[in-house]
Order: sequence, then structure tokens, then C-alpha cells
Amino acid sequence: RLYYRGSSKVGSDGSPGEVTCYAESKDGIQWTKPDLKIFDVEGQVSNSIVLEGMAPLSHNFCPLLDTRPGVPAEQRFKALGGTMNSGLVALVSADGIHWKKLREEAVIPTEMVPYKYMFDSQNLAFWSANENQYVCYFRVFEDGIRRICRTTSDDFLHWSAPELMEYRHS
Repeated sequence: RLYYRGSSKVGSDGSPGEVTCYAESKDGIQWTKPDLKIFDVEGQVSNSIVLEGMAPLSHNFCPLLDTRPGVPAEQRFKALGGTMNSGLVALVSADGIHWKKLREEAVIPTEMVPYKYMFDSQNLAFWSANENQYVCYFRVFEDGIRRICRTTSDDFLHWSAPELMEYRHS
């Protein structure tokens, strides 16, 4: 599965015309874009769009297959998306194609992050079996340097205060 941002117009991050598209492959080399016919965009219903009208969530939409034991079937796929203006909003899907917000409010709001800029690239979340919790890594800027923060959650809704990652030379 491949999810990617699409737009018929050039615009700023999170512009209203941004959509998220979908492609699939059995070998990672040959890809097809299924004609999903979910959204009518500018009169075109034949497309592979899985998110439309959800900017800025579609700007850096980053899905995961939830491997947590006992995860409800309707939440088999989860995703985070958003910008520093919206915070990170959680979405869920049973099939990885039909998405809905887990809740309206951001699960990782901008106010929760003590840095000036954040959420400007892929915001990677996954179920960590070793830690028995969800983990999310996202980029921030500290003193003009790009850095990575980490936050955790037991339920994908309530996240811990972000911690700035430390780097050591070996």
C-alpha cells in the first residue's frame, strides 16, 4: 500500500485542494491505482482518492496497520495527519481506504508541543509491542535545528508530553 498527497493546484502546506491518494502493489515494483470512485473531485469520480476535503490532514497523512492485540476491526488501520496549525488528528479505517476521524479534536495538539515549529513532515506512529503502547515520532525545530520528538499513548487518543530525542556519538 502506498499513500501519497495529490493536488490539482500548487498551494501552501495544507491547502484546501490537497487530497490523499492510494496505490497498491504485490511486489513493490509494479503499482496500480485502483479506481475507487469514493470522491467526486472537480467532476472526476474515477480516481484513487481516499481523503478529500480534509486538508490539512491530507498534507502529511501517515497511516499504519495496527498490530495491537485485540484492536477492533473498524480500527485496524490508524493514521495521523495535520500541520502545526491543526495539530495531529487521528483517523481510523477498517480497510485502509475508507477513513474517518477518531475524534474531531487533535490528539496531539500544537499547544502540547513546547517548540516553535512542528509536524512539518511525516509523523510516524506505530504500535510498539516491546513497550506495549503506541509511539509517535515527529519533527520539531529547536534553536533553528531540526530535531525529533517522541510521545506515547495507550489508546491512540491520549498522548504523553513530547520528549526531545537525545543523540550520542559512539
